[in-house]
Amino acid sequence: MFSKIKVGNLLIIFIILFAALFAFFLTLSSCGTSKNQISSFSIYTSLEPIKFLIDNISGGEIPVGTLIKPGSDPHTFEISAKQLSDLIKSKAYFSIDLPFEKTLIDKIKRQNKNFKVYQLFKEEEGDEDVHIWLSISKIKQVSENILSSIIELYPEKKDIYKENYNNLLNKLDNLNDIVRFNIESSNIKSFLVFHPALTYFANDYGLNQISIENEGKVPSGSYLLEISKKIKKDNIRFIFVQEEFPIEQISQFVKDNNLEVVKIEILNYNLFDTLLKISEIFTKYKK
Repeated sequence: MFSKIKVGNLLIIFIILFAALFAFFLTLSSCGTSKNQISSFSIYTSLEPIKFLIDNISGGEIPVGTLIKPGSDPHTFEISAKQLSDLIKSKAYFSIDLPFEKTLIDKIKRQNKNFKVYQLFKEEEGDEDVHIWLSISKIKQVSENILSSIIELYPEKKDIYKENYNNLLNKLDNLNDIVRFNIESSNIKSFLVFHPALTYFANDYGLNQISIENEGKVPSGSYLLEISKKIKKDNIRFIFVQEEFPIEQISQFVKDNNLEVVKIEILNYNLFDTLLKISEIFTKYKK
């Protein structure tokens, strides 16, 4: 009798252990599947700041891939074969009309004519600045187009996306108030940049952007002389420089004009932080 009970108990223990092991391996398999789903992107866009806007409106529920990483130069970017292959496997591409995107969209359409491309921003004739994510007024235009685009892709969640969009607009309005206060209280009217990335930003706040780089070229001596006169006239004490642009060729110019070099990273994911930090530089050098 005892041996029968003992054998029965062992059988029960064996069944419990087997069930536990089965559940364990099932969990591992499930985790692996989830990881694969996260690593495949539903939407692609060019830049991290645009992904930031998409994430804010979608609530971070839509996996978004980007082509250009912080520290790269959007003006000279060329998509790799692997990036193009991964992009075409996704649902859609969100474009902001960067120079390389015109060629990219042609490549996409040649391989998959039914692939969805959403135009979040269209550059107007005569526009020379592509840095629309540094202007709150332009960001609002882009955000509105993001909303309509993701609602078309995922209509079942349109109410959530609309609520997130309205929250984003409120945050942008609050940020705009802070940035405007920082700039106006600085009493700075003109500022110096190496590469003219802040044209729209300057327009938003009534500022005069003076660029060292002239039509994408290294400036001539006579051009730098004219800028030196403006620096003295407007009492400019700093120059904005992006991490991805080397400025060795104007190091003597910077020294001669007693300028402090202020490095800015404009391709970072959180564009709120980017705009706030830029405005705080004006506060630091206020007159």
